[in-house]
Amino acid sequence: MSGAKQFKFSSSLVFGFLFSLVAVLSADASADEVGERKRVARWAVRVSQDESQHPGVRRLANLKYQLGTVPVRKIKVAQRTFYLSRRLKIADHPRQLAVLYTVDESGTVFSRLLYRSLSGGSWRVVVFVLGQTYVKGPNYTQSTRLRRELEEFLEEDPNSVIAATEGVGETLNTLFSYGYQRKQEDESIFKRPILTFDQEVKTDSISPFLAHAQECQPGSCFQKGHFEDMGYTSVTEYFLSGINPSLEKKELQCFFPDFSKPPAFQLKISHSLLSEKSGPFGFKKDIVVEVFYSQWKQGRFEWHMAKDRMGRVWIDRLRDPDSGVTTYGTDSVVPDGGVLLNKPFEYLVQAFDLQEGKERMELAIPGVPDYVDITPVLRNLFPIRRWVSRKGSACEVGRPTGSPLELPSVGTENEPAHLAKTQSPGVF
Repeated sequence: MSGAKQFKFSSSLVFGFLFSLVAVLSADASADEVGERKRVARWAVRVSQDESQHPGVRRLANLKYQLGTVPVRKIKVAQRTFYLSRRLKIADHPRQLAVLYTVDESGTVFSRLLYRSLSGGSWRVVVFVLGQTYVKGPNYTQSTRLRRELEEFLEEDPNSVIAATEGVGETLNTLFSYGYQRKQEDESIFKRPILTFDQEVKTDSISPFLAHAQECQPGSCFQKGHFEDMGYTSVTEYFLSGINPSLEKKELQCFFPDFSKPPAFQLKISHSLLSEKSGPFGFKKDIVVEVFYSQWKQGRFEWHMAKDRMGRVWIDRLRDPDSGVTTYGTDSVVPDGGVLLNKPFEYLVQAFDLQEGKERMELAIPGVPDYVDITPVLRNLFPIRRWVSRKGSACEVGRPTGSPLELPSVGTENEPAHLAKTQSPGVF
């Protein structure tokens, strides 16, 4: 916060806040961890009592409203400090929620609503709420994706999930609604903007040679007969005969990594629907991600190639590793990979163009009737085919190297029973 700001403290509120906070700490928390959480608690009290901040932020950070959204931990990512609430599990709501806070150069505190996606499997930020709908913005599979550091920080605390009290979901929808936030912008003392996503997040179109792939965006590509309009009989044919040839042009040779070399590094992540449960609210990190770099003009791209234990494959992230970080906890520069950046699952209503049993598969996951597995058709995309077959690149720029990684074979003995019917057919 700016040093010029003056705060009024209520000692009873501070001590009450700290007592409640310490009570929920795990028994094996170190003294440093306890001290850090107390400092975060004091910061939250200052925010909740600072009349120059937006009313919605002050309410979310205030313990007395019992929303479960008070910040309890902090982390620094790319020169920006973020404060995070505990994760919330709301009754009859399939997704976990959380609230992220940060401060800009003017001393303005921003709060952002986070949710754990079912289809994408990871944490995203909500641009704003419209009715009961989370508005995600363009290129949403990447533009609203939290930085990996924040995702891992959210998931690492086993005691960070609480059951929200009745009415919290409706309250959050109101506080993060477009109308409420615009009203705060107009009525605030300093006329500070809140809805800054479009100003902070910029799309990198990369190259005109990617235009064909960018015409087929996640969320809309498989529901409007796009492939038929171009004279193809199926989405698979559209990929193999339409999109892939446009990606194989020599102008894009350095855009794709050299998959014949070992990855620069590897990760293990979890997925909301694919991963096995770990406790009542957690997930095991059983998705293998190989990370490769490609050199492009004066910069580079970071490719996160994911594979689960059943052999499903997809591109989990495509990012500019030199990107800054926004107040939303996302990258400030988002490469537009178009169809390449589809998530492994899609809403059935957005996948009508895909052939059942060949290009999409039903899911055998209880309580998740709205999604289908689209990795069978994604396997046909040029970079995924090259990764699976460990193909090299004609680009002569050197690549970072790392340790080789043995990927699990399709249909391992340890696959969870609830996914037994969702195995993707092989393409290669």
